[in-house]
Amino acid sequence: MYWFIFLFQNKFNIVSLAFRTDKYTLDKRLEIQERARDISEQNVDQELYGLREAVDLLNHLCTDGQIRDVISKIKNHIDVLEQCAARVSSRAEVLGAVQQERRMCRAMEVMIAHVDNQKRLYEKDHSELEEARFDFKFFLSNFYVSLV
Repeated sequence: MYWFIFLFQNKFNIVSLAFRTDKYTLDKRLEIQERARDISEQNVDQELYGLREAVDLLNHLCTDGQIRDVISKIKNHIDVLEQCAARVSSRAEVLGAVQQERRMCRAMEVMIAHVDNQKRLYEKDHSELEEARFDFKFFLSNFYVSLV
């Protein structure tokens, strides 16, 4: 039984330390991740812009109607890519939030189990103390009776 309590106390201490450490570094990590996301989004936007410029140049140089139709389709695909890039960025943020929620849920389970174990230990110790008080009072009452 005590190894089980020790295990939960150990996990509780680890989770508690992780929360304290995360608290100190959270703002900096958030800033770094936001900057990395913004840079990635800018890079995708720049590449799509460059692709669009190249397609426009090709469209101006081209005189064949069939090739212009293909270029028009390529422009439509570029528009779709821009929309997809925005959705991917948004979905990635949601995924990160859900993953963090799952980690927090596991950590909370450990904390709740630790608190439950502490409550059981308290109740056990409290009942033993009450029993000892009762036994002591009974002993004292018998002791006084035997003295009289």
